[in-house]
Amino acid sequence: MSKKDIFNLLAPSIIFVAIAVGLFFASSKIGRDAADITADQQKFERFTDDVQSGKQQLTTDRAIAIIRQERATVDSYRMACASLVSLLQVLGLASIVGFGLHIFVLIRVRRRLKKPMPNTALEPTATAPSVFG
Repeated sequence: MSKKDIFNLLAPSIIFVAIAVGLFFASSKIGRDAADITADQQKFERFTDDVQSGKQQLTTDRAIAIIRQERATVDSYRMACASLVSLLQVLGLASIVGFGLHIFVLIRVRRRLKKPMPNTALEPTATAPSVFG
């Protein structure tokens, strides 16, 4: 197998490496979002405890501000999820295309290896004149 064959067989793997890197970044984004949601939930729990114990008074304006902030958080999370879904769909499509390219290259190399190779070293370059006639 030549270096060209090895390169052709390994080239489609670049797509799969790119997909793996993309999925790694996507998973880290999901982890950060989950940590943010957990922190917001803990902050809200502390606030409700303060309101129930009487440490803070919940005015109408304060309640509306809290609800708006929560809606903004939910909307930003929804947008992040939508963009993440788009990214995962693109990576999935790239994975399918990469798989197809890999199969194509394998078939191409297999066909090339099945062809008989001309062996020019053993073939005579010219016919020698016969001594017998």
